[in-house]
Amino acid sequence: MSEPSLMPLVSVIIPTFNRAHMIGDALESVFQQTYKNIEVLVIDDGSTDSTQDVIANLNASCVRYIKQKNAGASAARNHGITLSKGDYVAFLDSDDIYESKCIEAKVAIALADDDCVLVGGGCSYFDEHSKNCIADTPARTLVTYEDLCIFTAFPGATSNIFAKRTAIIAAGPFVTSLSNSEDRDFLRRLVKQGNTKSCNFNTISMRIHSGLRPNRHKQKQYADREWISAQIPEKNLRQRSRAWNAMVMANLYWSENQKLSAIAWWIKSFLIYPGSVHPERPRLKAILRNYSPNSYYPETVTSLNTK
Repeated sequence: MSEPSLMPLVSVIIPTFNRAHMIGDALESVFQQTYKNIEVLVIDDGSTDSTQDVIANLNASCVRYIKQKNAGASAARNHGITLSKGDYVAFLDSDDIYESKCIEAKVAIALADDDCVLVGGGCSYFDEHSKNCIADTPARTLVTYEDLCIFTAFPGATSNIFAKRTAIIAAGPFVTSLSNSEDRDFLRRLVKQGNTKSCNFNTISMRIHSGLRPNRHKQKQYADREWISAQIPEKNLRQRSRAWNAMVMANLYWSENQKLSAIAWWIKSFLIYPGSVHPERPRLKAILRNYSPNSYYPETVTSLNTK
């Protein structure tokens, strides 16, 4: 690898709130990156625990600690973008960790294509107690605007975003009123700025723990997703997005054993858009997968357990 001074600066933005017991792991994963020309911006969203002391005790010159009044993760990310100095911006939630070659691989892919504005990768999920991998979402070789209009097609969500800073500015900030699927709304706008690429391996690991989205409610989730769908100018994609929103609700109710509600939501989904919601996921195949008792449904894992 070239000397760090000859490589583009990468700004890693870590929003956090009361995660003093986790943020050390996140930061250590950044320090262990094989790519070294990195600045780290920890945006503390009004923590009342010992987060500031944890950061101070690290005595790491590459870390900038900024504390703001509590305004939510999206506001913290926007604050970090404003303060960032890098050619590229990467995000990492304070309960997740990077794989050691995450940044190096993404920089290499981005530099190989001048029109590349976004690089993703695969994602694994680990249990906070055993640290064992409990599931994974393989990298998608192609993530399109169409994908992101309809469903969360970006493994690892916000923690896997690595993007050209100029493209982020052009796409516009995270919408702070959204508490669900804000990453999909942001990504949908970002992919319109240029090409999207992906690493062919899992670049991040996401921690599954009891503190994820403690106040997340189904109706708020649905309202946020519907707002995002309403922003899509293409009628066909807007309908398919709304149909997928209803499918997600059906799965959530089914997982809670509220089968009549789940069936009602599935019917609503079908009425909104009777055809295949997504070309890779024919409607019948989606139904069989979603409603098989032993099926694994990554979208449900993502929607329930990511930030």
